[in-house]
Amino acid sequence: MNMTEERCAIVTVEARRKKVLAYIHSDAEGWKEAGTAQQLQQVYEQHRPLYYDIYMDLCKGEWLARGEAMELSAADVCVLFRMITEGLSCTSEMIFMARYKQELEPGNKKDRGRLDSYYRRLKERLKLYGITTEHYTVKPGTRYFVIYPEQWNEESGKR
Repeated sequence: MNMTEERCAIVTVEARRKKVLAYIHSDAEGWKEAGTAQQLQQVYEQHRPLYYDIYMDLCKGEWLARGEAMELSAADVCVLFRMITEGLSCTSEMIFMARYKQELEPGNKKDRGRLDSYYRRLKERLKLYGITTEHYTVKPGTRYFVIYPEQWNEESGKR
């Protein structure tokens, strides 16, 4: 079991215990919650992976592009989560924090270079799945669905 699977297994156990999941998708404004088994069932029935360009289920450890599994690292998943949830307000500083778990200091050319190099590689990796990014966010018009435990923490992968 790799680190991402381990974190998702922990999150899944906690999500089942609490039974409150938050989700966001491209067809609605803001966050939604599913707190009962019936609500969860309805969410999963309404939001099938094939309906979306990006489908991320952080409880089950699934990240799909048009129904096809994406090979992403745990850091890539955190970055993609941040890009989707922040939308057009996502910044390079947010991406750096999601990837490296530290602040991007103004004027730090070494860290800026690391970020630029990482972001170029991520863009190329996502392009393989037909996902385009622009200015540290997914391209407007990209259909997405993300479901995760309400208190999911992208820095630790835990609630």
